[in-house]
Amino acid sequence: MKRLAFLLTCAIATQMGCGGDGDENEVRPVSDYFPLAVGTTWVYDVGSGTGDTAQEETRTTTGLSSRAGVAWYRISIAAADGSTQEIEVAVTDGSLVRRAPGGGDETVLLREPVIPGTQWLNELPEVPAADDTPTDGTADGTADGTEAPAETVAAAPAQDGETPDEDPNDPDADTVDEDSHADGEVSALYEILSASDVVVTPLATYTDVVTVRGLTQGVDVVFYQFAPEIGLVRSITEPVTTDAPDAPTGGADASILQLQEFSDEPIVAEETEDDTTTAP
Repeated sequence: MKRLAFLLTCAIATQMGCGGDGDENEVRPVSDYFPLAVGTTWVYDVGSGTGDTAQEETRTTTGLSSRAGVAWYRISIAAADGSTQEIEVAVTDGSLVRRAPGGGDETVLLREPVIPGTQWLNELPEVPAADDTPTDGTADGTADGTEAPAETVAAAPAQDGETPDEDPNDPDADTVDEDSHADGEVSALYEILSASDVVVTPLATYTDVVTVRGLTQGVDVVFYQFAPEIGLVRSITEPVTTDAPDAPTGGADASILQLQEFSDEPIVAEETEDDTTTAP
């Protein structure tokens, strides 16, 4: 009887470890899911559900600055189409946040507690009327001059102030159809679906993966998957017209980004020595 009571207690206390070391039910901090050390590099395959030949995208943490006591890390992104941009990422107030360099609107990619059911909203930038579209090559007036497609704008995901992103495979970009929010602001609903998924990429098999669903109703749904000590290992973007699926559907119109190389070697400046050679 005592043993039965013990087993029932373990089954009910799903957020606590019963026996063993408790790792299976460990609730990790947000910082565990995004290494931000300068020099960290992620290389991704960027493809689609049709099986087309994947392209490559590289992200590298290149610098660090502190503002108001928060450490903001600069990440350079070399996209599959050959374009480049910079974003800033920070872990602050229990959230993984992205914005454009120097400030601006912020997008939360992951939030504590890192357990299934945690939800939050990200406000998407309002789309200007057609006759208000800038003609200087900055589709939404952003300082970096990145041009977004006419039919979409990028929500500032944590890794923007917001920097428009014309690559639908960017896991940090929530694209929003103009017609979907012609009347003003739109919110994207984010939710942690799981903290114990297994994800297989060309690089490795990852366990204890956190899956976050970002939904812009009537436009698209993005599944972000973060592995401890690695960061984003895969994202899948699919169009959605009604209810948000709890998992990727695997349709041919999906956009997939998955990790194929990872390095956390720090960037160290080369040491120079004075030349003491005597001139002849």
